[in-house]
Amino acid sequence: MSYNIDIIVLVVFLLINLVVGIYSGKGIKNIKEYAIGNRNFSTATLAATIVATWISATTFTITVAETYSSGLYYIIPGLADTVAFVIIALFIAPRMKEFLGSVSVAEAMDKLYGNNARAITSILGVVPSIGVVAAQFILSSILLQSLTGISGLYASLLSAFIVICYSSFGGIKSVTFTDMIQFATFCIVIPTLGIAVFESISSTNSILDYVSTSELYNIKEVFDTSNPRFYSALIVFTFYLMPDLDSAIFQRISMARNTKQVKKAFLIAAGFCLLIDSMLRFIGMTIAAKENLQLAPNDLILHIINDYTPYYLKGIAVIGILAMIMSSADSYINSSSVLFSHDFCKSIGLRLSARAELLLARFSALFIGLAALVLSVYYTNILGVMVAAYSFYSPVVSVPLLLAIFGFRTSKKAALSGMAAGFTTVISFMLFTDMDGYVWGIFANLTALFSTHYLFKQNGGWIGIKDTKEIEYIREERKEKWASNICSLKNFHLINFCKNNAPKENRYYVCLGLFSSVLIFSSIYTMPQNLYLQYYSLITILQISVLALSTILITYPIWEPNYRNKTFITIIWNFSLVYSMIFSTSLMFFISNLDQSLLTIMVISLITIAVQVRWQVLLTMICTGMLSSFLLYRFNYGIDGITQNISSNFKAIWSLLVVSGLLIAFFKPKQEYQELTEAKLDYQYAKMNEQKKELIKTFEMKNEFLRNLNHETRGPIVDITTMGQALYENYDNFSEEQRKEALKEISNNSSKLSSLVNNLIDLSQLSSINFKLNINNVDLSKLVKERVEFCKKLYISDENNDSVQIILNIEKNIICKCDKHYVSNAIDNIIINAMQYYKDGQIIIELHKNGTEIEFSVIDEGIGISKNELYNIFGTFTVGSRTHPTVGNRGVGLALCKKTIESHGGKIWAESNSKNGTTFKFVLYSSA
Repeated sequence: MSYNIDIIVLVVFLLINLVVGIYSGKGIKNIKEYAIGNRNFSTATLAATIVATWISATTFTITVAETYSSGLYYIIPGLADTVAFVIIALFIAPRMKEFLGSVSVAEAMDKLYGNNARAITSILGVVPSIGVVAAQFILSSILLQSLTGISGLYASLLSAFIVICYSSFGGIKSVTFTDMIQFATFCIVIPTLGIAVFESISSTNSILDYVSTSELYNIKEVFDTSNPRFYSALIVFTFYLMPDLDSAIFQRISMARNTKQVKKAFLIAAGFCLLIDSMLRFIGMTIAAKENLQLAPNDLILHIINDYTPYYLKGIAVIGILAMIMSSADSYINSSSVLFSHDFCKSIGLRLSARAELLLARFSALFIGLAALVLSVYYTNILGVMVAAYSFYSPVVSVPLLLAIFGFRTSKKAALSGMAAGFTTVISFMLFTDMDGYVWGIFANLTALFSTHYLFKQNGGWIGIKDTKEIEYIREERKEKWASNICSLKNFHLINFCKNNAPKENRYYVCLGLFSSVLIFSSIYTMPQNLYLQYYSLITILQISVLALSTILITYPIWEPNYRNKTFITIIWNFSLVYSMIFSTSLMFFISNLDQSLLTIMVISLITIAVQVRWQVLLTMICTGMLSSFLLYRFNYGIDGITQNISSNFKAIWSLLVVSGLLIAFFKPKQEYQELTEAKLDYQYAKMNEQKKELIKTFEMKNEFLRNLNHETRGPIVDITTMGQALYENYDNFSEEQRKEALKEISNNSSKLSSLVNNLIDLSQLSSINFKLNINNVDLSKLVKERVEFCKKLYISDENNDSVQIILNIEKNIICKCDKHYVSNAIDNIIINAMQYYKDGQIIIELHKNGTEIEFSVIDEGIGISKNELYNIFGTFTVGSRTHPTVGNRGVGLALCKKTIESHGGKIWAESNSKNGTTFKFVLYSSA
């Protein structure tokens, strides 16, 4: 029965991947869509496919086996694997703008160093990729044969058929969306295998004893320079630390919309890779402690499946490892097929139509997959060959590519001499020594490249990257964040923190009070009777104090208004989160001798807090509450013998639940969403109050207002009235989602009316003969940055945040005498105008001072304005002919900008860009 279930699980998993892969790859028209899609992938999808590509079955095998046999000699160097992703995110991604959208790494090398570099890169990308894919097929054959009992040949055919089909037909879209399934699968299976292995250990002391006595975990021995293994570990460290930017990883970078998304995706991927690698190393170390190195490292996977995994989880374990196999194999099949059809063929002079090139890419993917399959059948020891072949890529290709990314440009001659030196060095070490020539190949490439460049006086050198605006903006943003964090720490106020971290509605206080009461009663009645009697006094104190806090929270909404104090209740709220939900539950957990039921209650409590506060606050509360309870318990009762009552299964489940709770806290930005909503509400309330104060002056509006008012206001008013009436009459019948949509519609139309009225009022004020500006010294540099962040929060949704690229080029400390209120509105209207018509590309915001002239400009790549409309666009109720009615433009904002700037003695105008889009500029004078 168990065997049949395993087979069913396996078949369902393979069919899901096949169907999703083929379906998601429909509609591809050219090689660019086949290689990098439409570059509209979300950051989460991009991060998942990066991890899925990187974590392969060979990664699983090598990491577990090397940790098992080499200990710290592999564990410490292996950490560089994650560091490489961080290096890509922080140092390489900001410099990759000119390479985004490249179909392949070979195409990028062609732009840098010519056709020969393209040919070399394509060959060195395709050949090792076949080895990588073959290695995955070998492992899949072993796994499927052990699970199903069929021969290795048929097992290889079964696993290879699925991958080759969807990766050949669907291209990168199929690869990416199946990677999502495979990523989720092995993220579940790897911790499950870790728990299964951990359960086999009778006591944690056996692991500690092994680590403390084994030479493989002796820090002094590992870092002893007289130890030959130290240098081997150093080479491994360099191998993992060097960002390869191979065909598959470079392809993931090219798929991103902008460098900001690349940075985010690789940072997230680095975090997941660290977690997965740590679990794999833990599995290897645990098996080593139990088996005392009696097993052959190459047999560890089958040993884990057959001897450590419960019979009812074998099928799940196999598809988890199979997911790693498929997620890496499909990525390398796709990227290498592009290298052959798009790059190698072009490098030898073969020019194909778009349709023929796409067809060739699909046949190339099929051929590469079949070649890897044949290799996996006839050469079962392909892992060593794969590693040897793949060690050529970085010494030959990565060196000149990384130098170009960091701003060193040279001639084709110098680049090719370096590539030749790297290749020759690696092959020489392979043929004539027992050492790996990887590191020496990198040094040889660098030496030859720099020698040729400087001795033969080639053009180029350290000229820097082409576009420095983004990296300068990132540096400036980083400095401002550090300054802001330091300022926040200096100005930290406990009362303000409590107010900001507390809910705005009274019903949340009631809910927390009720939940805290349920927690304490559940903990008490779950406590074993003998322990309850033993700690009766302490439990009674906890019960009374928690119930007292709960009573305050529950009854607060019905207090007399004169006695309600917002400061008091916010302090009680935050204290209750720490005391009632963390300190008390964890202390009850300790005094119950780590009872599993009390563990469940504690984890539920932690997850409940996770959805209430920001993850930074959550971690602080958890550390404070749990550490306090542990120290209290240890000080009064000691902890001798407490761990002896914990089973291995219990420890594993506890660790998994806690990590899961923390992940929920990290990925649920509830507090940020609430703060943004409050900012929007505050903005609307402020506008409403301003509207009430200024309504009396609306009679001074020009005749254009009377002619256009009916047209401009009828739509929003009708929408508000209709939607409000429908919501009132059908509130109980509407779903939560429908109610949110209705309120969103009302809010959006209210914002339209509010913006229209306030702009018209400001326009009328500036038109009034008796109106005087409130002139003061204003730091325009600071003001522009503040208004940009404000407009981004209100007008760019979270899901579009990564796709909107805003570049700031703002000169520091520009002081101007002006009316801050009206100039702020002018800046807002111009920025919002660019955001509303943003289509693709980027928005550049600049502020410069030239003598007494202060020039502000916003350059967008949106729908643009016709040249004959550029001057009239600043008229009241004037909109561009290309403006779609749904955009919501009312033709008042730019009129207000013109009036504001002219009232300050400045000038404002609009220009058409060479590309699509418009540039809006105004000039003020520092002496005004």
